[in-house]
Amino acid sequence: MKKLLIVLSLILMLTLMFSVTVFAQAENAQNSDQAYEAEGSDTEVNDEMPPMKIRIDGKAFVHSLGLMGKGMVGIFVVTLVIVGVVAILNWHGKTLEDRKNK
Repeated sequence: MKKLLIVLSLILMLTLMFSVTVFAQAENAQNSDQAYEAEGSDTEVNDEMPPMKIRIDGKAFVHSLGLMGKGMVGIFVVTLVIVGVVAILNWHGKTLEDRKNK
C-alpha cells in the first residue's frame, strides 16, 4: 500500500511539474512577443477615452489557439491522472476489503 501511494504521488508531482513548465514556457513566449512601453512621469492624464479601433490580428489569433490547446491538453492530462489515481485507490480498497472478509 505504501509503495502504491509513493508511486502515485510521484506521478502526480511529475505531472504537476510538467504542466507548470509548459505554462511558464508559454508565458515567456507570450511576453517576448509583446513590447511594453514605459510611461514617463511627465505624461498628462487624459480623462477622455480615445476612439476604439478594432483590429483582428490573424497571427495573434493562431498563436492564441496554440496556447489554448496546450492549456486544454494540460487540463485533460491532469484530469486523467486524478481519475486514474482514484480508480487505483478504489480498486485497491476493494481488494483489501475482500482480504479482510476471507
